[in-house]
Amino acid sequence: MKKGFTLIEVVVAVGLLAMVIGFSSLIFKVSIETRRTAGANAEIMQKLRAITNQLNRDFTGIRPDAPLLIWFDANNPDYRYDQIMFFADGDFQSTQLYSGTPVIGNVARIYYGQASVYSPTYGFYICPWDQPYPFDQSGDNYSDKMLNTRERMLARRTHILTADSSLKQFPLEGANFSASFTPTGNDSNEYDTNSLSQWKVITSTQANNDKIIATCFDNTSGRPQIDFVSQPLVGLHMLMTEGVGSFAVQWAYSCTASGGNTEYRWWPADNPDGDAATVDSDFGNLMGMGKLRFGIYFNMSGGVTVANTPDWSGSDQAKTENATPFAGFFPRALKFTFRIYDSKGIIKGGRTFTHIVYLEK
Repeated sequence: MKKGFTLIEVVVAVGLLAMVIGFSSLIFKVSIETRRTAGANAEIMQKLRAITNQLNRDFTGIRPDAPLLIWFDANNPDYRYDQIMFFADGDFQSTQLYSGTPVIGNVARIYYGQASVYSPTYGFYICPWDQPYPFDQSGDNYSDKMLNTRERMLARRTHILTADSSLKQFPLEGANFSASFTPTGNDSNEYDTNSLSQWKVITSTQANNDKIIATCFDNTSGRPQIDFVSQPLVGLHMLMTEGVGSFAVQWAYSCTASGGNTEYRWWPADNPDGDAATVDSDFGNLMGMGKLRFGIYFNMSGGVTVANTPDWSGSDQAKTENATPFAGFFPRALKFTFRIYDSKGIIKGGRTFTHIVYLEK
């Protein structure tokens, strides 16, 4: 007579099998999540290397005798949408062809900042952080995917300085900007027909400085306009990296700290001396009360004055900390802080990185 399994043995066997399957499923799930997280981190690090390598290359050749402009756009310390434009030496070649050939030169006007994008929902270019825009039914993302934090794009706009007379003049040469110096032309062309010496003349008057700010740094129209929806190739030459949710620029200055010691600080900062109080915030009490937009430029005349925004270069804060720019002054270093997201949103909140570029020769 053959002996079979008892009911208790069957129950125990089934229970053990269930435990093995459960543990195997858990291990499999953890392995998948670990692999997905590793892949997301690898994607973020790849974006980081692309950004920092390009910054290093561009700032290696920065011209300290040429205009440098920084435009600050802040609403809270964690999300900044700053912009910077400068001139640099190097070996530059356009990605597009003009009259059948690329433009080549050894001096360029270079811009970094987050791009505005074409919104199919609203039918015009917008900045992904603009408010107010309605939420969709899920409440997770904005009604337009271009407003999603992960969809924000860091742009690099390069204009090679050239004397090629066959190219359409942009902007028209001379001491003043012409009507052709528009945000649209600023995006479509990868060259300037003005020489560096002409740019220095252009930036010697306050009126022209305001035109530069309005053209190159204005919140929507002055930012690079990238269209991956209706015209997939428009703005492709300006795309640096996708998934950059925040881009902050600070410059180093020396100040006299307590005790008479000289130390270097980063401007602007919400807490420049690093103590517990933020009463000395470079943003004053305006942070978190709507868009705070202001700028500073070096080797250019005057300070930036825009309606309803502070003119930094003449502020008491700058004077008390000996940070007011003067003729011939140039920053010692620049610090870039950016928050990078992976394309699938696996790492919630992205990762924040800081990169310092030293400008002293």
